[in-house]
Amino acid sequence: ASPSLHLSGFLYVNGQPMSQGGYKIAYVRQEDIFFSQLTVRETLSLAAELQLPDTMSPERKEKYVNDLLFRLGLVSYR
Repeated sequence: ASPSLHLSGFLYVNGQPMSQGGYKIAYVRQEDIFFSQLTVRETLSLAAELQLPDTMSPERKEKYVNDLLFRLGLVSYR
């Protein structure tokens, strides 16, 4: 962190404003983990299951994965 960097603003958690002071904030980088024992399709399906909304149907998630495989040119690596 840079000591010369100053940020200001409002903090909301679950749509509710947080009161000033008394809390600590941290930034945690996300790094996707790839399991070597999974196929490309299985890896993308797992990521879709974990990251896409629960309200999305399994069929729609499968279509999302299929479209992604096609766009990435990975259909033959299922």
